Amino acid sequence: MRAIAFCVLFMLGPAFCAFAQQVNVTRYVDWTNRRFTFILSTSVDPTGLPSSKQQAEGLIDRRKISSISENLASLYLDDLGAFSLPVGVKRSHLTFSLHSAVESVSKDHVTFSSDMRSVQVTYQLQFSALTGVMMRSGYSHIQPLLLPNRPFEYTGIVVDATELLPVKGREPDVDYLQPALLPSLTAVDGRVLVTPSSVEDSFFKKWGTAGYSFSMDNKTWSKDRIGRNPLVIPAHRIVGTNRTGLEVSDHYADWILSSEVGRRLLLEGRVIFLAKDQQEVPQPVSNSTDSMLPSSQVAEALR
Repeated sequence: MRAIAFCVLFMLGPAFCAFAQQVNVTRYVDWTNRRFTFILSTSVDPTGLPSSKQQAEGLIDRRKISSISENLASLYLDDLGAFSLPVGVKRSHLTFSLHSAVESVSKDHVTFSSDMRSVQVTYQLQFSALTGVMMRSGYSHIQPLLLPNRPFEYTGIVVDATELLPVKGREPDVDYLQPALLPSLTAVDGRVLVTPSSVEDSFFKKWGTAGYSFSMDNKTWSKDRIGRNPLVIPAHRIVGTNRTGLEVSDHYADWILSSEVGRRLLLEGRVIFLAKDQQEVPQPVSNSTDSMLPSSQVAEALR
């Protein structure tokens, strides 16, 4: 009996050790190209190579879905806050499963540390993997302005929020815009321009509500999204609990809504927020593993 018990414990021992072994996650967000990069790492016993390295890679592979899902829970989703909301706060218009979205994550490469004590596995995940599985209920109607249809020859809308802006309801407080997966755009008087409930389904699944650029150089702006002749307007205020939404003046809202073409651009989410380069924005002290890098610096950070 003792021999049997010993064998059972011997066989279960590695499983218990694997269960206790920690997998660390670092997240890089490329807001411009709408892509996440996750680096999952865990320790390796250098005396047990090469089998210990293979075991570490296997552990990361088994835990990648749960580890990445847990990491994404802290990302700002919309004006209400992160994917994981505080107790008592609910999204009645939006349902999703992070686990289902993360299942499409793709392995990019594996790196072994120079001291042979840890292994890192890099994964890529497109934003569309998240928006593509989201289910929406309700609809925020974009109301046309009751004026003669005005000429509107623009191919997209760019909202300039690169400067410090007033924070709605907290004036004279000012701040920089914070990126979110599904940011909103409204008029001062509350009219809907772009929200998670207003963009047509096929475009929402493709690219959400609005994109981002951190450069004033219009050559870097997504031509696929806003074309070659976008209307550039200034942001009026920042809105939202976590300062992720924008508001424009009623004048610019009237200009866009009085045109059938302008309303179509909103319905298709052909909007970009021009934001301050995240490397230049003072960040509060936090325990977050999130790193928000411009697309030009992501590759360098992973070398």
